[in-house]
Amino acid sequence: MLALLSGCASMANGSRQTVSIITSEPAQCTASNDRGEWSGTGAVKVKRSGEPLAVQCISARNTGTATAASDFQTRYLVQNIILDFCIPSCFIDGANRAWYEYPSTIHVRMQ
Repeated sequence: MLALLSGCASMANGSRQTVSIITSEPAQCTASNDRGEWSGTGAVKVKRSGEPLAVQCISARNTGTATAASDFQTRYLVQNIILDFCIPSCFIDGANRAWYEYPSTIHVRMQ
């Protein structure tokens, strides 16, 4: 019954994802997409989106950038169709963009 009240992917994934950012030296990094901007060192918790995640890092000596594409997780859409014919789960998951996932680790080359 709970599955009928909320999106399957939203329950399993949530609307946010933690992404580890690996650099060759200590750096402050900012990740951004169409849903916002987040800063941190080592990892950031970002809002999921179908748009790429842009990462910019700055250290005492160098800077670096990287871009990570999001991946549409078809399995959650299929589960929504099976559980409730995509009503209301598809609307909830679509609004939360919970169907999308970034790589769990992003490597940024500092230069």
